[in-house]
Amino acid sequence: MSKNFLSDLNHKFYSQENGAKTSVYFQKSSKKPLAVLIHGFGGNAFGMSFLSQEMSKNWRIVLVELPSHGKSSLQKIEKSADLRRWNAEIITKIEREFGEISLLVCHSFACASVSGEISRKIPTVLINPVFKTPESFRFFGELSAKSKFFAIFSNLPIFSPFKVFFLIKTWRAKSWKNVFANLFRSFSSAEQLTSQGKMTKIILENPLLAKSSKDVAMLVVGSRDAMSEKLTEKQKSDFFEKSEVFEMKTGHLLPIEFPEILASKLEKFLPEK
Repeated sequence: MSKNFLSDLNHKFYSQENGAKTSVYFQKSSKKPLAVLIHGFGGNAFGMSFLSQEMSKNWRIVLVELPSHGKSSLQKIEKSADLRRWNAEIITKIEREFGEISLLVCHSFACASVSGEISRKIPTVLINPVFKTPESFRFFGELSAKSKFFAIFSNLPIFSPFKVFFLIKTWRAKSWKNVFANLFRSFSSAEQLTSQGKMTKIILENPLLAKSSKDVAMLVVGSRDAMSEKLTEKQKSDFFEKSEVFEMKTGHLLPIEFPEILASKLEKFLPEK
């Protein structure tokens, strides 16, 4: 992989109806089918760049940065409905500029942005979705949403290595290299951290355990993912009865840890020529 796949991409902002701006990276004109990828909470587009580069052999890539993340402007988004509206608006803008989207790939927190309307229209893959947060995360999430000081303090660089040990669940050297490369490119400003702290309310809603999730094409989960409680068999049948489930013995950072395996798995969504 190149040192920074993002440097090979073009960049622009989409102006939203509320005056905010969403940061988007994209490849130049290509006849390849279009794939849109959205990173997880606290990160930026670089977190999906490992997977994007692997996918770019077969797909034209568009990378979207969440509100209050990366180069996207600050936004007040504290409910899952607000996040879904943001997603729908950006997807519409991408379709108008680039044409039909053949695949939507979301990681972690971004999975909550996908509405049933979107997943019925576009084949959608959710990677490491947070179905239900463990009690320990709920405590810290609620604290981050209420306290600006804690939202900033808990994200100081000194704590980053500890987060890595909590999230990564493989000993593969390449995976660790990718995770630490992402770690040093994922810092947020104090203003962003405060805004992101408010967004943790969405995670605590457990929005994925909703009726609208039934049309998701595929769930990719880590059997050792510490960020989400596992789905019960009843939840799988109730909420994801139409979804293919692909499970790996790893943690919460699958797009960074094993991008080549994921890219290979996603080839099944390539449109027939």
